[in-house]
Amino acid sequence: MRERKTPAPTPAAPHCATCARHEASAAQATEERDYSRATDERVLLARHRHSAHGGGR
Repeated sequence: MRERKTPAPTPAAPHCATCARHEASAAQATEERDYSRATDERVLLARHRHSAHGGGR
């Protein structure tokens, strides 16, 4: 098994509406079995965290 190169995702920043929106959208997409959209939301969340909260995945 290959070693994971990136750290595991961190929880959303407290009181960040954008983090909460992306997490909720990813969860809903997963529930609907729309795994492509769920992945997109997780990528958007990671990008948002990096730019708005100083890094972290």
